[in-house]
Amino acid sequence: MTSSASEHPFEILCKLEARALRTPRVLPGLSATAASLRGVGVRIDETCLTVEDAHVREVAPIPALTRIPRCKPWLLGVGNLHGSALAVIDLPRLLGGAASERRSPTHMLVVERGAVVVGVVVDQIIGLKHFRVADRVSGMAMTPLWLQPYVHGWFLGENDEWGELDVQAVLSLPDLLNARKSGAPTQEAYGVQAS
Repeated sequence: MTSSASEHPFEILCKLEARALRTPRVLPGLSATAASLRGVGVRIDETCLTVEDAHVREVAPIPALTRIPRCKPWLLGVGNLHGSALAVIDLPRLLGGAASERRSPTHMLVVERGAVVVGVVVDQIIGLKHFRVADRVSGMAMTPLWLQPYVHGWFLGENDEWGELDVQAVLSLPDLLNARKSGAPTQEAYGVQAS
């Protein structure tokens, strides 16, 4: 592109923008039509899973937690995240598996479905993963029975298979909104009227 000395800098920028928009750029090794899935890689039990990044608000350190009496064991407590109260759950335990193998320092996924925002603790957070839709495979790797209803699809990674965790199905579980242990007193038992 040649420009004369009399050309205004704004006109030069407009020409550069027009040229850039005419020439689409594709990353090396990817075709322009290659659809992909991007998510956060996690490990639950011995199963590698990915949670679509559209459902992950952030990965954050687990805050100091306040235990809630008479609640199911998968509710680890409530903590303060950015000035808001956040319920933190042990995902493997909620789904019927063993308690997560948490090590210090531990992080959680903050996931959301509409107004429901929850801190989710898993055995390990691996990091950002990218998969081409063309790499989706049928069948299931060795997955614990309690986890199978929440895994929708598999992708071939470099050396392993990655399941796609349906976090929306997890956040729709009726148990998630009723963490009180069976037989625990209700508000009405204490004379408190539900609003």
